[in-house]
Amino acid sequence: MTYDELRKKTNVGWNTWYSSSMLSHVLLPYCLSVNLGFYSPIEKKVINNVNYSAIE
Repeated sequence: MTYDELRKKTNVGWNTWYSSSMLSHVLLPYCLSVNLGFYSPIEKKVINNVNYSAIE
């Protein structure tokens, strides 16, 4: 199996393909994205971008 064949087989379906935010889920190969957001009443703002480096 070549790299291109493997990539075409595995890059389908829902997943967190967009690595800049864990709250963004992308449906490949259709490029449909659903972005989640949470309201923080303490900070009075919407949190919609959580990256891996912020989690410890």
